[in-house]
Parts: sequence; structure tokens; C-alpha cells
Amino acid sequence: MGWFKFDLGLVKVPGRFVAFKTHEQPHGDEYVAALMIRLKADMKFIEKYQVNGYIELGVNKGVFDDHACAEGNGEKKKSCSDLVAEALGIQNEEVWRKILNHVSQNDCNGSQNQKDITSLLKMMNRQEASRQDKHATWYVSCLHVKFYDYKNGNFTIEHIAQFVRGHKKCSEEVDANYIFNKGIKAYRLHKWYFDQAIQELKQKLKKREVLIKTLYLPIGKNSASKEVVVAALQTGNFNGIQDNYRMEAAMRANPMYGGVLGADIPIAKNSKGHVFIGNSKLNFDLSDVAVLIRLSEQILRKHRKVFNLEILRLGGALKKVPMWFYDNTRKPQLLYNGSFSYPNTESTKLSLRQIFEAIILCINPNAFNTKYQDFCQKGKCLGGKSCLLLGCGLKKCEQNWKQTRQASKRNKFRTKNN
Repeated sequence: MGWFKFDLGLVKVPGRFVAFKTHEQPHGDEYVAALMIRLKADMKFIEKYQVNGYIELGVNKGVFDDHACAEGNGEKKKSCSDLVAEALGIQNEEVWRKILNHVSQNDCNGSQNQKDITSLLKMMNRQEASRQDKHATWYVSCLHVKFYDYKNGNFTIEHIAQFVRGHKKCSEEVDANYIFNKGIKAYRLHKWYFDQAIQELKQKLKKREVLIKTLYLPIGKNSASKEVVVAALQTGNFNGIQDNYRMEAAMRANPMYGGVLGADIPIAKNSKGHVFIGNSKLNFDLSDVAVLIRLSEQILRKHRKVFNLEILRLGGALKKVPMWFYDNTRKPQLLYNGSFSYPNTESTKLSLRQIFEAIILCINPNAFNTKYQDFCQKGKCLGGKSCLLLGCGLKKCEQNWKQTRQASKRNKFRTKNN
């Protein structure tokens, strides 16, 4: 596993230097965590949390790993910066409060504004992964401004650049044009990549290179029937762009607003063989998908190490099936093999079509084992333990099995009492 190591100007403590280890393309919360340690940590703190010369942030299931999941626990309620702030005892300090809230919201709930500095940092890393150090310098410069502007919760580049221009001391330390120009360039490129992804998608649709299935499923409290589109494709090189990072967004884009597909569950496989399974605001439960894919992965690799269905259903990355990460803590849920943060993850053995069909099987309440399907759709389970889908622990199958057993017990009771 390759790690991204950085020093953020080298955190100096008496007689020593401390550097940090995190995943590739670090998020804002990891940089904020490093900055807090740089500014607030003493020697005792460094000695307590340093591992082989590094303080680990967001990795290795350590103290400051917000992604940690002991056998797939998946409970992610805090960001890495929250964990570090609590360890330092500064979580309630006013100068840090707005910064912590901003990066935690972005990390746990996604981007709130595409022009905020933490969202722009992600864009920069996606667009130029080889320049992560340069992007970190820009990001820390923006955070430096917020130490002067700590009472304001606005983290957009427009606001930050404007604040610098109007603050004499801050303008002597930070270049407002540098902050704004680098940020706006990333924002415009982000939109350009999306436009290119739309064009690539149109071409693939024309060539029939996209797997598409339209289902009509009961959605919401009233279980009203709604059209649901599942789509899968292989990304490649288009107009000089290799594996466009905006393809998943392009697949989800509503045709009413410039999109061409409107997929509720977009599946994209890149040239490395890594797969990203997205989701829409409908937030489909992907736990059955996680179970079926993790089981299938083990079967194809001919080494089944995890049999427990409860473990296979858990969020995060399982130690014995590490190539799949189930993010069940955010809305909507996601499932992926490899990511920008972990580009060296072993690629899946499953084909794109196998993944596509597994998802349809899991989310469609009327899809069952064809041998017993007529009975399954009526809520009866005749296959029992001999049925592969029941063995995979699909929720709809387990529900039918329980109903059938309960009905059988009631019939036996009536027969006995008659």
C-alpha cells in the first residue's frame, strides 16, 4: 500500500521534526489535522501518537483514522480533524470551531459549495494528482486567512480573496490573487471535465457501449412506482482525458438539466479495472450488493475467507476482502473497488456485466431465483437452504424464508390442536 507522506513545513518540536502519513490525495480534514498538530502539539503529544517517525492521519485504523472499521464497522461520525482536535483538547476553541465544522461537513456529508476551498482542493487533486504538494500549500494559505477571519463561516474563494484584500496584515502574508486564480482555475476545469464526460457518454450511448436497465420500483413511504435507471460502462481515453473523474456525475445528470442518461445507480469501471458504484438521492440500500459482490469476489479468487453474512454486510473495507469499500455512513451510500485515495487497491475479478446484474438482482424486489420465482414473488420460500440467493442473505429472501417458516409453524399448531 502506497502512502502520501508530507511535513506541512515540518512540524518542529524541541530537538525533533515530525512528519505525517496519510492516503493519496488527502482531504481537507487531514490537512487541518496536521495544521492543528503543527501549531498546538507539544512533545508529549508527539511521542504518544508518533508511529515510526510519522503521525498517521486517516489511515491504518489508527487513533486518527476516521475511516477505520474493525472488520467493517463503518461508523463514521467524525472527521480526522475532529479526532485530532479532541486529542489536543481544542475542539471548543473559537479560532478552530468554524474550520472544524467546515471540513467535517465536507468530509462526512459531501460538498456544500463547489467554490469552497475544501471542495476545490479535491478538484485540484483529481485534475493534477502529481502536484499534491502544491495544492496543499494553496489550501494551507487559505486556512491561514481563516485564522484572521475565524468568526465567519464562509469558505468560498471569493470571500477569502475579498477578505485578504481588505485586511492590511493578512494581505502582507497571503496573495489574494494567488488564492483566487488557482481556485477559480480548478472550478472552471471541473466544469470542463464534466462537459467532456457528457460528450464521452453520448459517444458510448451511440455505440451501444453502455449497459442500461430501467426498472419501476416502489419508492418512498407511499411505495409509489418510480422509474429507476441502472447503467454501467467502461471508461477510457477521450479527447486526451484518461478515465474522466466526472463520468459518474455525468451518468447521474438529469436529462432535464443537460444530462443524457439520468442514472440512479451509475457504475463505472476504469482502465485499471477499478469500479465505482454510485447512488442517487433515492439512496438505495447497497448492503445486499456489498454481500453479493464480496462473496462473488472470494469465489472467483478461490479463497473464501469470510462466511459470516453479518460481517459481509458491514461498512468499510473488510480485512479479508479489502478490495471493496462499502461507504454506508454517507447519504447516498457508495460501494467502490479502488479510489483516488487508494489508487493501488487490487482491482476486482468481477466483470462489469456481473456487477451490473448483481445490483439489479439486489435492488429489484421482484427478482429472485428463476427456479422458484413464481413462489418467491408471492412471499413464499420453497428453495430454503438449497437456494443460492437465500444463502447470500438477500433481505427479501430472508423475509420470505421467515414468513414461510412462521406460516408452517402456525399450520402445524392448528393441525395438532385439531
